Amino acid sequence: MMARQVAVATVPVGPVACPARIPEKPAQELRVSCLSLTGREIPSAVAKSSTGDIAVREVMLTDFQTLSPDDTLGEATHLLMGGSQEDFPVVDYSCLVGVLTRDRLFEALRSEGESALVRDTMERDFETAQPSDRLDEVLVRTESSPAALPVISGGRLIGMLTEQNISERLMIRAALTSRRHTSSLPDGSSQF
Repeated sequence: MMARQVAVATVPVGPVACPARIPEKPAQELRVSCLSLTGREIPSAVAKSSTGDIAVREVMLTDFQTLSPDDTLGEATHLLMGGSQEDFPVVDYSCLVGVLTRDRLFEALRSEGESALVRDTMERDFETAQPSDRLDEVLVRTESSPAALPVISGGRLIGMLTEQNISERLMIRAALTSRRHTSSLPDGSSQF
């Protein structure tokens, strides 16, 4: 199997076009409508947290697996089953060339079988994010993108932005904010 463990700033990226920035929207519009990369809703308690002051670098994965275009779908399935990662960047000679999503993998397994190659199944047209991008802007820009987004810095693949990491970060933030608010009341009681 040609899958590799990737750490921060190890995989240079070939020519990947990043779309132009979208106009800024108020955070309150983004909280409800654009908190999911895949269209699934994030719990409403989390949706109350603003994403406008969170940078992509704060929520991206930096420990992830990659696939080669020459890997088989059987190898990709083994990687999927061996961990919690569902979507994989596809790297060829140190260049990011695609993304294999879990949905595309299952679709191709049904139609082509385990011996089909990743290169024939991967998404070739995909969005990317920069570590300094604001999370709210990325969420608006990527409404129809795969569930995982490659994060690029200085021409290198340095992370993956996933719905799960976004959700976890927002839930942690909401819990800590609630704790600070509760502990700051004069009598230590909650307003609820």
